[in-house]
Amino acid sequence: MSSDDSNSNGTDLWSSSAGFILATAGAAIGLGNIWRFPYITGENGGGAFVLVYLACVSLIGVPLMMAEFFIGRRGASSPSISFKNLAGEAGKSHHWQVVGTLGVIVSFLILTFYSVIGGWTLAYLLTSVTKGFAGMSGTDGQEQFAEFMNSPLEMIFWHTLFMLITAAVVVHGVSKGIERLARYLMPSMFLILLLLFVYATMTPEFEQGVSFMFNFNFAKLSTGSVVIALGHAFFSLGLAQSVMVAFGSHLPRNIALTPAAIIVSILDTSVSLVVGVIIFSIVFSNGLEVSSGPGLVFQSLPVAFGQMPFGSVIGVAFFIMLVLAAWSSSVGLVVPPADHLQVRYRFSRARSTWLVCIAAWLIGIFCALSFSTLANFKPVAGKTIYGFLDYLTSSVLMPVTGLLLAVFAGWIVSERAAAEELQLGNRAQFRVWQFLVRFVVPLTIVIILVNGVI
Repeated sequence: MSSDDSNSNGTDLWSSSAGFILATAGAAIGLGNIWRFPYITGENGGGAFVLVYLACVSLIGVPLMMAEFFIGRRGASSPSISFKNLAGEAGKSHHWQVVGTLGVIVSFLILTFYSVIGGWTLAYLLTSVTKGFAGMSGTDGQEQFAEFMNSPLEMIFWHTLFMLITAAVVVHGVSKGIERLARYLMPSMFLILLLLFVYATMTPEFEQGVSFMFNFNFAKLSTGSVVIALGHAFFSLGLAQSVMVAFGSHLPRNIALTPAAIIVSILDTSVSLVVGVIIFSIVFSNGLEVSSGPGLVFQSLPVAFGQMPFGSVIGVAFFIMLVLAAWSSSVGLVVPPADHLQVRYRFSRARSTWLVCIAAWLIGIFCALSFSTLANFKPVAGKTIYGFLDYLTSSVLMPVTGLLLAVFAGWIVSERAAAEELQLGNRAQFRVWQFLVRFVVPLTIVIILVNGVI
């Protein structure tokens, strides 16, 4: 593939390494970095857990991301066709394209409910700007969130708006849409993160927040903690969703894959750690209980913002950062299914994007209603529609897809193709990557899969 303005399928390419890295980091950095990682770090040994997590990112996340990048670039098409092309090059069955198709399905299903949560971030940003959280008690925070959850029309409105702003970016393609957004969005998010961190250093319990995140408490580090670190390292980087394969298919030859994968992993992990310090410094300084998930972001933090000095400004900044993180991730989720439709049915970029977003929006309505009107409708395994889709993607489809991806990259793709794309310094470095993808990554994913099922 040449480094001109399009690949073999006529789709546009990333214009620069910086644009690609910012867009990829945006796809990886999402709500999980903000509302899950800090909590599981503090609850599983702090600094001890961080060390395990960093090892998982290095030994699993980076090698697998490199694999997705080179499969996309070498295949130069939609995820499923990219897998088919590389399998054909190696003289293997074209049925390996199912791995790319599974990733497309995963990204689409995640989009259906991720846009609902994205809508929450927009709603709370508006609240922080117009009403603020002054004088809010813990009970008030819980009641406000419960009232929002029990307002189906309001939930659907914000879900719709979030999907519209997502589609508005992807419809313009890679270089003029996603990359252009990333060039403004990601530096803005990093700047807000820096300002919030500076503020956190001035809070009374900053040291306690740092201690909660980084104090080496090996007594809390168990086998379960290691499994949690494995799972989060795997999922936080946006792997096994065909997102990185799709992004890789738009890569010109002059952009090095390995440095990009390392930089994206560092950015993703750094954001998680810094956000954790910020959140817990604020939570502890206001005498609040540590919680995880939506309860932390939409109940505990608004109460803190209402009690702290300059809380109205800090609250607005925080929810802007939250919206940007959710927005950039949702944009990445649209790309694999949109690429699939564009290649498979020869649709235009605009048509394929709108078809994906409208379909995800329709299913997302039922996910939104799972918190109110359809809260008692639990069609599968006692789970709501939202709960089932969340479990299906994170605990079943992503591990299975990741396992097949590792087997494909390590055992099916020809060594020559992998070596040419990765462009590692010497053969020893390539052998290290190959060993990790062939043995370490599959074993790790099997552990995650078994743990998830059990």
